[in-house]
Amino acid sequence: MSSADLEQVHRRNPMDITSLQNPRVKYIVKLRDDKRQRKQDGLMLVEGVDEIQLALSAGYQPQTIVSAPELVLRQVTGANAELITVNRVVFEKISYRDNPDGWLGLFPIPSMSVDDLKLSEFPLVIVAESIEKPGNLGAILRTADAVLGWLRH
Repeated sequence: MSSADLEQVHRRNPMDITSLQNPRVKYIVKLRDDKRQRKQDGLMLVEGVDEIQLALSAGYQPQTIVSAPELVLRQVTGANAELITVNRVVFEKISYRDNPDGWLGLFPIPSMSVDDLKLSEFPLVIVAESIEKPGNLGAILRTADAVLGWLRH
C-alpha cells in the first residue's frame, strides 16, 4: 500500500492500539510464541518491510498488517488487508526482532502438496524438516550442488 492508500484505509476503518492489554496484541503475541496456535488458526507472522514485500510479490496477501508509524522508514506497497496502527511500545511487544522496522503482517500459512510441485524429468529432491542449525542446511545444499555437478559430467 502506498502511504496515501494507508491513510485511506485508516480513515475508513481506524484501529489504533496503544495498550499492551488489548486482546489483539495478546493474540498476536500468542501467535508469535505458540506454534500450535499458528497451526490451528492457519496464520503466520511475517515481519519487516522487505519480507512482507517478498511475500506480496510471490502472490500472498496478508489478513492484517500492523504498523508502528514511529518506526517506519519505508512503506509497504500492494497489500490489501486490515490495517492496525500501534505505538512503539506495543510493536516492540509483538515483534520477534531486535530492531523492528515497524511492519508486521499476519499471513495465511501457504499450503502446498507434492502434486503442486513442477519437477524436471530427473529431479533431485531434498526433504528437510526441523533443521535447528542453519549450517546444517548449508551443508545439505552444498552436497546437493556437488551431486548435481557430478551428474552433469
